[in-house]
Amino acid sequence: MSRRITQEDVARSTGLSRSTVAKVLSLARNRGELSPATRQRVLDAARRLGYRATGQGVIMVGSDHTAWQDPFLPGALAALTAGGGYAKLVSWSDCETALHTGPSPAALIAVAFLPPELPAMAAAAGLPCLVLNSRGGAGAIGVHPDEQADLAVVVEHLAALGHRRLCFAFATGVHPHISVADRRQSVAACARRLRLTVDEVVLNHGEDELLRLMTSRDGPTALILAPIETQPWRVVEARRKRPFALVVIGQDQRNSPLSSMQPDYAGVAARLVEACAGATADIAVPGRLVIRETSVPPA
Repeated sequence: MSRRITQEDVARSTGLSRSTVAKVLSLARNRGELSPATRQRVLDAARRLGYRATGQGVIMVGSDHTAWQDPFLPGALAALTAGGGYAKLVSWSDCETALHTGPSPAALIAVAFLPPELPAMAAAAGLPCLVLNSRGGAGAIGVHPDEQADLAVVVEHLAALGHRRLCFAFATGVHPHISVADRRQSVAACARRLRLTVDEVVLNHGEDELLRLMTSRDGPTALILAPIETQPWRVVEARRKRPFALVVIGQDQRNSPLSSMQPDYAGVAARLVEACAGATADIAVPGRLVIRETSVPPA
C-alpha cells in the first residue's frame, strides 16, 4: 500500500513552511494573509503529489429539491468526504442554523443555483462561497463543465467529418452554468472560423420544428443537441427517414448509445475540493467527446 501524502511532503516540495502549507490545505480562516501565488503554489504541489485532505467539512446548500438530483452531486460528495471529511446537506432556509450549530465548516457550497444572500453569509463567517455546476458571481466561485469549449470541440469534430451545414438545437433555462448567448456565441465563432453554416432551433416548445428541419431534403447533415433532460428518441427515430449525424451535450449520457460530450464528473469534483482551499476565479472543466456510433456522412 502506498504511503499517504502529508502536508509535510507538500511543504518539502514547495520549499514553504509547514504552517504556510497548513493554512492553505486546512482551509484556515486566516489564509487571506497569503498571496494568491503562494496559495496556487501549494495547490499545484498538492495535486501533483496526490495529497488528500482529511477530516474537513462543508455545508452544501440546495435551493429546492432539484438540487439534490444534480448529476455532479454524488461525485462531489465522495471527493469532499474522502479521508474522513463531511458534507452537511441543508435547504436554503436551514443554512444559517446549520452554520452556527455543530462543527465549524470549511466552506459553504451551493448546488446548481446560488442563493443571492449566500456570499454575504459566507463572508460574514469568514468562509469561501462556492457553487457546484454553475457559474459563480460576486463573492462566489463557480466550478462547472466548460460547455463553451466542449461545443467548439464538437463543431470541429463534425467539420473534420465533412459536414458543412449543422443544426444547433438547445433549450433555454436548463443549465445555469452557461447562458444561451454564450452557447450560441461559441458555436457561431467556431463555425465562422471553419466556414460552416449553422441553423438554430430553440426546443422550449417541443421538437416539431427541429424534426421538420432535420428531415427536409436539403436540411443540415449534422445535429448538436444541448442541453436536454430526456433521451431524444423522437430525434433518433427521425434519422430513419433522413440520416444525419447526432452529438448530444449537457446530459449524463454514460448509458446512451449516442455519441456525446461527456462531462468530467471526477474532474469537477476534484476541482471543487481544490477551490475550497482558495480559488480566486471560476473553474471550468472540459469534458470528453465519446463517439459511440459510426458518424453519418454528409448527404
